[in-house]
Amino acid sequence: MLLANTTIVKKAIHTASWTIVGLFVALPTYAADILPSSLSTKIKTVTQLGTESPITITETVINILLSLVGLIVLILIIYGGITWMLAQGNEDKVTKAKDILKGALIGIIVVLSSYGIAWYIFDIIESATNAA
Repeated sequence: MLLANTTIVKKAIHTASWTIVGLFVALPTYAADILPSSLSTKIKTVTQLGTESPITITETVINILLSLVGLIVLILIIYGGITWMLAQGNEDKVTKAKDILKGALIGIIVVLSSYGIAWYIFDIIESATNAA
């Protein structure tokens, strides 16, 4: 009986969390219709989204996201180094620091690869659309 209740609670929490995520994804889509035209014009002026092509907007968003992930990786590298320096020969802490640094190294490789792939794809798309 207790097991069945915990399963139901977990399913309810899972459903509620995905509903909240769905609302945060879907609501901005409907906000454009609700906003007064003057506010919508101000948003377009400030962000300059109305003057840029979709490729440029997507490029900018991807660059910002990869920059944030790169910043997180940098913080992890610093944290791993500090953890290793403060380990004082404790093997558990040294192992933890090495794992953090390995994960950060993998992260920086993924970020740089993602940036390179995104740049290459957008370069191909821009040259194909400008040539046409």
